[in-house]
Amino acid sequence: MDVRSGCPFWVLQAGEQGEWPELAGNHRTEVVVIGGGVTGALAAWRLAVAGIGTTLLDRGGVGLGSTAASTALLQYEI
Repeated sequence: MDVRSGCPFWVLQAGEQGEWPELAGNHRTEVVVIGGGVTGALAAWRLAVAGIGTTLLDRGGVGLGSTAASTALLQYEI
């Protein structure tokens, strides 16, 4: 394993990220979650499971912002 690739191990393990459609046109929702990091993704998931219409927006790739640069980058051994 190359631990100096500049890419977090967990992102590499998950494989290629899915493609998500851009938001186009009018969209009706009850809640908008801004940011698809671990916190935003979990919040959006819990809201959706509760039956609340939820839209998650992220400018970049989901889970690739500060989540990917967190201690997960440093603590593979643990």
